[in-house]
Order: sequence, then structure tokens, then C-alpha cells
Amino acid sequence: MEKTLTELRRLHDYQLLHLGPAAQILALGLSSRKNFCVNSRVLAAENRDSVDAGCWKLTASWVRKLAVENPSMSSCEFFEQYERAGSVSAKDPTFFILVLNVNHSTTLQSSS
Repeated sequence: MEKTLTELRRLHDYQLLHLGPAAQILALGLSSRKNFCVNSRVLAAENRDSVDAGCWKLTASWVRKLAVENPSMSSCEFFEQYERAGSVSAKDPTFFILVLNVNHSTTLQSSS
């Protein structure tokens, strides 16, 4: 996935060179939760379906709402950190890559 995003960045740079400000690109890379999950509790599941279910149990909107009201209820701290970081406009030509750090925290890094 990271190589694909790097190639998309190169393509956008090429478009900027030849088209100027009219250059626009919108790309969306999709993958299963198992490929992107950084939560060790969820990743401990045996298969992709179990990982997807475990992720959903921690990130579903109704679960997150209940977790705010009841702190003893589990939610995904990684997803909550991502949500607090805010969203990026689809019109923003900046490319972002989600990075897993050695300490298992997640950060969004711009490749521009």
C-alpha cells in the first residue's frame, strides 16, 4: 500500500508539472482491517473475520458512545486517537500514510 501511495504522489507531481494548478487526483486505497489494525488485542484473533469482528466491537459508533458514558467499557485507543486528529479534506492534494511506531502508537505523516 505504501508503494502505491508513493507512486500516486509521483503521478500527482507529474500532473502538476504539466497541468499546473488544474492537476487533480483523488485516490482511495482500501484494505481489510486485518491489514491496517495496530491493536494487539484485536490482532490476536485467529483469522480475518475474527479481526474484523473484534475491530467492529471496539469502533462501532454505538460502542464508542457507550464507552464515553461508561469508562469501564472497552474501545480502541488507536481509533480514538485517529478520530481526535481530525479528518483531511478529499480536495487536499497532500498524501498521508498511517505509520505504526516502535512503541505501537499511530501517527499520520504527510508525504508532501
